[in-house]
Amino acid sequence: MQAEILEQTPSAIPLPPEAIFDPRPVVMAMTSMGVTQLYSAMSKEGFPQPYQLGPRRLAWKRAEVLAWLESRPRGIRTRKGD
Repeated sequence: MQAEILEQTPSAIPLPPEAIFDPRPVVMAMTSMGVTQLYSAMSKEGFPQPYQLGPRRLAWKRAEVLAWLESRPRGIRTRKGD
């Protein structure tokens, strides 16, 4: 009986990326960006805006961050003239 209750708890239910929100330190780790670069990408490169989850809590929707990362160019960039 107790095992059945544990199986139905919200923490045991896998959530899809659309339902997961990550705080800034997690987003910074996912993107390898610092704070300044992260906010610059929001204003200049179409990086997703955070959601206000509380008076002092911002978080990004994981699916939006992953979609932005997938939209970025791949491969090694070379300097002009090379």
